[in-house]
Amino acid sequence: MKLCSCCKELKPLEAFHKDGTLKRDGTLRYRDGRARLCKECAKARSKKWIADNQERNKANCLSWYATHRESQMAKFKAAYWADPEKSKEANRQWRIDNRERKAAMDKAYALANPDKRKLIAINYKHRRRSWIGDDRISIHDLEALLEKQGMKCANPECGCDISEERHLDHIFPLSKRGRHIIENVQWLCPDCNFAKRDRLPEARSS
Repeated sequence: MKLCSCCKELKPLEAFHKDGTLKRDGTLRYRDGRARLCKECAKARSKKWIADNQERNKANCLSWYATHRESQMAKFKAAYWADPEKSKEANRQWRIDNRERKAAMDKAYALANPDKRKLIAINYKHRRRSWIGDDRISIHDLEALLEKQGMKCANPECGCDISEERHLDHIFPLSKRGRHIIENVQWLCPDCNFAKRDRLPEARSS
């Protein structure tokens, strides 16, 4: 049993978080290896601090996420692919339960990231037209492809700058059962894309 220093109630050790903090001499800060506040009091104190220091807490969260972004993304992906159907259902339910919050988040993201939002819209439109439902291209891959092309039209006879306006083209058209995968797409200027239409590579080169 242990006495909480906040609520002054005697509670079992399991009601306290583990605390392995060491003092300068190398011994445990708390001899029993448990925090001085019970879990309930620690949670209440944490909530109060967050409420009183919203801006500081937000800055701390952003800083932590920026430092641990890769590990967090790997964790999220692993959790998603461990049970994709369960994850999709959880995401769908969250969107239903938080419609206004989701709309506000989408609006804020679109305003802060107009280029990425445009990429997401383009990717979504083509993915819906794909005859294989599982075909996907990440926004990161589309950005990498654009960088690889040097912001130039992929048509070797053109090569104009496409930093302002560009179309995502499927080398083997979706209408001819081409796939929506990174190996089958390229960035073209609008004129080249309209001129190419839905012809196959063999027909375009002849």
